[in-house]
Amino acid sequence: MTMGKYVITTKGDFILVHQTDTPVFYTVMRPVAFFRAPSLVRTIECTGDNIVAVCQRGEVLHLRAAFLAT
Repeated sequence: MTMGKYVITTKGDFILVHQTDTPVFYTVMRPVAFFRAPSLVRTIECTGDNIVAVCQRGEVLHLRAAFLAT
């Protein structure tokens, strides 16, 4: 999922936020933040500075990353 110059991905029970050099090609991605969920992350949605994650065991996380809104 892309939010401007940020790319939000999942890997197991982690939600990873990377900053890109250009929002089109993603040639260089630098990690800038991560969140750990209580179980494997199934889906994520992002709007503004909010990240919502749904986990495998039914947990729903509402995360806030203020730098996404800038």
